[in-house]
Amino acid sequence: MNKEDRPVFLESDGYRLRRIVDALRFLPFLGIFFVVVPGIMLSGAVPRSLSGVGIYFFAIWIVLILLTAILTRVFAKRGKETEEQ
Repeated sequence: MNKEDRPVFLESDGYRLRRIVDALRFLPFLGIFFVVVPGIMLSGAVPRSLSGVGIYFFAIWIVLILLTAILTRVFAKRGKETEEQ
């Protein structure tokens, strides 16, 4: 295949699937960031209630679960569309 025959851009469906997989791989690091960084920044500076900390961790947990569910459904839907073509 000559250099002129190659497409300049990647196939859009394959590109989108790879970006969704990248987002799914990034979610654990996002979770670690939202758990560790506030703890480091606020350590000893402001007294926190245990219930507030529990609600914060629960909210992070729920958001990560929802993001994973949404991205997984989008990935499955795009994967089926790609297979059909």
